[in-house]
Amino acid sequence: MYVEGPTSEKELRQVGEAFKGTPLATSVLEPGGYPQDAPANLLELGFGMVLYPASVLFRMTSAISQSLDDLKAGRPLDPQNSVDMEEFERIVKLDDWKTIEDRFLDVEHAGGPVGWIKDKVAMT
Repeated sequence: MYVEGPTSEKELRQVGEAFKGTPLATSVLEPGGYPQDAPANLLELGFGMVLYPASVLFRMTSAISQSLDDLKAGRPLDPQNSVDMEEFERIVKLDDWKTIEDRFLDVEHAGGPVGWIKDKVAMT
């Protein structure tokens, strides 16, 4: 059961007790929305699913805006507020995607998927 708009821990506790044994979910609308509590605490109150519909979007928007301001001003990339290519590839699990890509493209080329595509284009 999804519980929209709880305004206090007391409300969350009441819902958790009233629907004990029922799977419960709620949302955290940051900044300033309730509940501002750690997921582990919400789990203790009976909420097994907590949605954060805007948290990542708001942080991402801020980072993109700052990056564009820096580019416009000619400021170089700040290594403390970014990742390098190796870390990026680890985060997006590039090796896993390459394995999947190779499996589905049946790639036998040293050039990998790009070589495979070039060969296909050359055949037409």
